[in-house]
Amino acid sequence: MSRVFFAILLGLASAASALADPFVYDRQEVVEGTHLIYRVDPMRLPAESNVVVIEQSGGLAVVDSGGSTMAGERIIAQIRQISDAPVRYLVNTHWHGDHHLGNAAFLAAWPEIEIIAHENTVRHIAGAAMDYIHEAGEQLEASRPVVDAVAATGALPDGTVIPARIAEYYTMLAGDLDELIAAVDTIEIIAPTRHFSDRLVLDDRMRPVELRYFGRGNTDGDAVVWMPEQRVVASGDLVVHPTPYGFGSYPADWIEALEAIRALDYAYLIPGHGAVQPDTAYVDQLIALMAEVRAQVGPLAEAGLSLEEVRAEVDLSAQQSLFAQGDAWIANRFNAWWVTPFVGVAYQEATGDPILQGE
Repeated sequence: MSRVFFAILLGLASAASALADPFVYDRQEVVEGTHLIYRVDPMRLPAESNVVVIEQSGGLAVVDSGGSTMAGERIIAQIRQISDAPVRYLVNTHWHGDHHLGNAAFLAAWPEIEIIAHENTVRHIAGAAMDYIHEAGEQLEASRPVVDAVAATGALPDGTVIPARIAEYYTMLAGDLDELIAAVDTIEIIAPTRHFSDRLVLDDRMRPVELRYFGRGNTDGDAVVWMPEQRVVASGDLVVHPTPYGFGSYPADWIEALEAIRALDYAYLIPGHGAVQPDTAYVDQLIALMAEVRAQVGPLAEAGLSLEEVRAEVDLSAQQSLFAQGDAWIANRFNAWWVTPFVGVAYQEATGDPILQGE
């Protein structure tokens, strides 16, 4: 997972507006009693998950907790603005750190909390997949010379000029590094205390919640949170907007999981990152994207081309334009966070190589 984490963390995503605090959150009520706590800019470093707060009669159910204790504390402050009720349930949608490394803050605030995840996710959070976090501070510090050089000169240390829009992100990161390192240093990994395999109901007379597992997709343990009476679904990183993350994923299975989400006939979909989706259009776009990658990679792999040769042959420029909508930074991240990793796993799928979590 260290490659995944640092590809995201050191990919230099940040806000174009000069926010001084890298942990700036806001909130919105999606439907009555269901709230989204979100990063003001979802592309800013560090990658931070959306958080969903559901008001139940016995307390609150929360989906995901942020990527550090510091982030978790900021999220909790937002939750306290929504309700004085205790958080009874905390669901971790999958094992990637930005969705569960705030667990320690939640446990400190509500010691009786139940932390719930799919059984595969519990195993990864408690296991070697999270070893990368012990190197995170050092890796951030190692990025400082490059980040500072671009912030100061608009060019890499070797003189390569960076486009102005992307240089803005380096400048933002340069100002954030000390706080990000401090946040990493306070992280405590807290594994879920309860697990499920296929379906778990958090029953409630006001707002019942179903935890569903539709198979492998973004990871091998993606929990989907379904509120049937409100027709709201929280997808975790099975859906990420405005551009998906393709690290360590399972292409064919992911398509099936998205089709299962679409079949819920939801009114609103809250993605793992980014804006609430009021219809199936973006899910359909993701399904088409994954199908296109598989359609291009499969025949090339079967013909015996190496991964490097396949990467050179695959053309996703039309899809990049569709997702980026003219934004140069999103186009850059589409290549780094989607094309490079997802072509890799599609190649593994086509050649029969196992796709393992945490590597």
